[in-house]
Amino acid sequence: MFDTSASVEHDSVNAIPSAHQRCLRSGLAGVGNFTAASGRAYFIYLGKTTKEITLARVVYFIQIVADSGTQTAEFGYFSTPSAPNRASQILTKIAATAALGLTSLKTQTTALSAVISAGTHLWVAYRGALATTQPTFRGLGYDFLDGSCLITSSAMALTSGTTYTGTVPTDATGATAPDLSATLD
Repeated sequence: MFDTSASVEHDSVNAIPSAHQRCLRSGLAGVGNFTAASGRAYFIYLGKTTKEITLARVVYFIQIVADSGTQTAEFGYFSTPSAPNRASQILTKIAATAALGLTSLKTQTTALSAVISAGTHLWVAYRGALATTQPTFRGLGYDFLDGSCLITSSAMALTSGTTYTGTVPTDATGATAPDLSATLD
């Protein structure tokens, strides 16, 4: 029998880099395209660290390129007091930066160099508010209301805020967030 209580903590496999692992990814399934909503922040759980690590960049893949007008697009690393628990959580910024272009396979050109302490419940985030067309990413889904993806509908810029209240999206099976990864180099 499975324990389905909210106190069940996720395994930390995805956030423990082995000697040969340089990219940390979500345990959620890839489910096609996902078009981000303007002004909304998306937080994706990567896992719990067991040792101190330094993360350099966020990696993402754009399926459909965003407009070339005014662009506000940011990525960052965040932490929570606990693993996904089927409920809203307060996310605290570790580091964030503005994106330098939303086309194709991308990483930040300037490394964040974020030091992540051992025992951190680690999340990666995206927020954008583009002039007209929002980007379409490769999507993540099938969260089943578990809370491995959290959203903030009207988020202030990731580069200026310090904490955000993330809520569990209501779409349990479709694409609910952009597919974001974190790299160690």
